[in-house]
Amino acid sequence: MDAEQTRVAQQVLVASPAILGTLADYRAWLGGRKVRKRAVDTFAREVRAFAVWLGDGALVVDMTEGSIDRYQATIAHLAPSTVGKKLSALRSYVRFCLRRKLRTDDPTLDLDWPRRRKRLPRPLKAEELQQLEHILERPAPVLDRKARRLWFRNRRIVLLLLYTGLRRSEVAGLLWADVYLTERFLIVREETAKGGNERTVVIHSRLVKELQRTPVRERRGAVAGHKDGRCLSHKSIGHIFERWLADEGLRISAHRLRHTNATEQLRSGAKMHQIQANLGHSDIRTTQGYIAPMPDLQRSAIDGLPDRFG
Repeated sequence: MDAEQTRVAQQVLVASPAILGTLADYRAWLGGRKVRKRAVDTFAREVRAFAVWLGDGALVVDMTEGSIDRYQATIAHLAPSTVGKKLSALRSYVRFCLRRKLRTDDPTLDLDWPRRRKRLPRPLKAEELQQLEHILERPAPVLDRKARRLWFRNRRIVLLLLYTGLRRSEVAGLLWADVYLTERFLIVREETAKGGNERTVVIHSRLVKELQRTPVRERRGAVAGHKDGRCLSHKSIGHIFERWLADEGLRISAHRLRHTNATEQLRSGAKMHQIQANLGHSDIRTTQGYIAPMPDLQRSAIDGLPDRFG
């Protein structure tokens, strides 16, 4: 390190602020990069957790390769995806510090990223789909108006997930203003779309009929929200599966409907790039990871081989 580099490093050390004192600016920086609010909250929470682990008054310069390695050792028992999320937050925060000239080095360049096990997609089985259809076709409550409204809202959410392949957060943030029933498409806005990329999704005829059951006077605000039009949280969408469907004897996750949608699109003849566009994936390899093996198609491919070669 030459004299000039030493001088700059000493200036940074002297002026190094407390990590917790920079979080408001960090959140604003993320917002300026069009990061979704939920991701902003998650990243800020993870950086705060790291600062608390470092100790009272932890400074930006206290974030070193050694301290990050020691922190990672304390969270090694967590799922690889959870560890990866925490490390991603720290890497993002360091980049913020570099942009704000709060430090001159990057201690996250050689992070030891956890290996994530590749799992097969889990679309609903035939018997699960039959059970789901049976639940959806049950009569709605009649006398209890609140229960009746919630029943139709929950049914609407399930069919949205099943027929559009939207993410939970995208269903939660979908507004009636972005649903075009006559033209049969909806728009996923950048505020809710992962990565901030807007896209158009065609609406299946069954879903159109379901959405048309909502009186025009009630089509304000969120499509699948509260009575006053406020949006549900993505966690509330998950609770519908954990409680409403579970109470009916069906234990499935909302994300499995996204896998089901992708698999059934391919089964119906859709091309991979079409499925990618519908699901909103930037990389087609991600889309491929959503589609379950189809033994019937694999069997027909093998059965088509000749009895003898040559």
